[in-house]
Amino acid sequence: MILRFPFDSVWDAAHLVIQQAGWNVARTNRALGHFEVKIPVKIGTPPLPMTETFSIDVIRVDNDSTKVRAWGMPNYPVLDWGSTWQYVDSFLLELEKVLVRKT
Repeated sequence: MILRFPFDSVWDAAHLVIQQAGWNVARTNRALGHFEVKIPVKIGTPPLPMTETFSIDVIRVDNDSTKVRAWGMPNYPVLDWGSTWQYVDSFLLELEKVLVRKT
């Protein structure tokens, strides 16, 4: 997705969305525009504590545009019911909302 906002605004908004969601940033590299996020999830009865991982790339297109890519990789593919993609979708939706509110 390409957003009509400068890199710094998108980077800061992405960081805010991650914090507000209560997700853990496993790795971040602003120079490369990369976040690796770990989300605690509980699956089954009794619940088994596990994590889902997804990555976010924030890429400068020009001074006023930024490309955002987000994708997930389930840590336990046998137990994955698509929750990683739900987190990615919710992140992208919330990112757009935060950016629009700040304008």
